[in-house]
Amino acid sequence: AADQFDGAPQAQVLHDGLAFDVRPMDRAAARAALGLPGDVVVCAVLGRISVWKGQDVLIRALAEEPAADIVALVCGAAWPGEERRERELRELSGRLGVGGRVRLLGFRDDLDVILGAADAVVVPSTHPDPLPNAALEAAAAGRCVVAAAHGGLTEIVRDGETGLLVEPGDPAALAAALGGLDRATAARLGAAAADDVVERFAPERLLDATSALYESLA
Repeated sequence: AADQFDGAPQAQVLHDGLAFDVRPMDRAAARAALGLPGDVVVCAVLGRISVWKGQDVLIRALAEEPAADIVALVCGAAWPGEERRERELRELSGRLGVGGRVRLLGFRDDLDVILGAADAVVVPSTHPDPLPNAALEAAAAGRCVVAAAHGGLTEIVRDGETGLLVEPGDPAALAAALGGLDRATAARLGAAAADDVVERFAPERLLDATSALYESLA
């Protein structure tokens, strides 16, 4: 967001604070609620279905990574009038032969269930996303975030330490990252993410920074 002002000193970045604390449901209970087996790696993508959010990149990545033990949850609905986007994802899944490994769940308000079932949350944005709440909330909940390496995602995820960054719009790169992500690795990165993000994006930090900015301008 600040880069568009070419380094002008008036452009200052105040990162969002975490809006609320998500407590994931117990893994076994969450998977039972969604009808998912316990022995697969589950990755979820959260948000409106759109070209920008890159749900198709994840589906193409599954086709690149033929392992049957990786399942994707696509959680979100298309904007009104763009319902064709969801149909296109279903058609793409079928055409690539991964329809059985992609669950299009539509809009969900039970984030605790989705995060409880997921080993990782994928944020494959095709354009630079300023600071996606989906990534912040997933990381704070202790889920490994696998994200496109541009925009604010590079400020949320520390590659190899609290999550994984991959080349934007590259299904093969995303497939390689997911293919090497076993449950133990995902749990380790997710635990590190929770400690890191909860501190760096604490609401108190946002309030203090905002107050300091107002005082400096006054």
